[in-house]
Amino acid sequence: MFEATCFCDGGSRGNGQENSRAAIGYVIYDNVNKKEYRYHKFLGTGLTNNYAEYTAVIECLKKMIKMNIKSFELNADSQLLINQLNGKYAVRSENIIPLYRTIKNELLPHFDNYKFNHVLRYKNKVADSLVNYALDNSE
Repeated sequence: MFEATCFCDGGSRGNGQENSRAAIGYVIYDNVNKKEYRYHKFLGTGLTNNYAEYTAVIECLKKMIKMNIKSFELNADSQLLINQLNGKYAVRSENIIPLYRTIKNELLPHFDNYKFNHVLRYKNKVADSLVNYALDNSE
């Protein structure tokens, strides 16, 4: 059993266009203490969906490190993200490579055990709703 189960999402309305708006959302279910932590954040403009997805994972991992969680299962509805994190696809985007390296080299060494899963969008409703809330309520 993993200490935490996470659902992450990121989105960009306009996917990288100059005036596109990007945000992240995630929920962490602490399986040990039976608590739930939800987070959303508006990222800004001109960012891609993939950038937002990676940022959601980074922020979620940072929070779990602060929570002293050592094992997790992370779920996301982006096949690209999950396949890149699992080493099935190469990361070629110059904007994403630094985010990927942050996850692999700086954040994951804090954990003893982890798993990245692709889930269908309907199973990621909470994280998706947090992204939409951040987008709808940002200035």
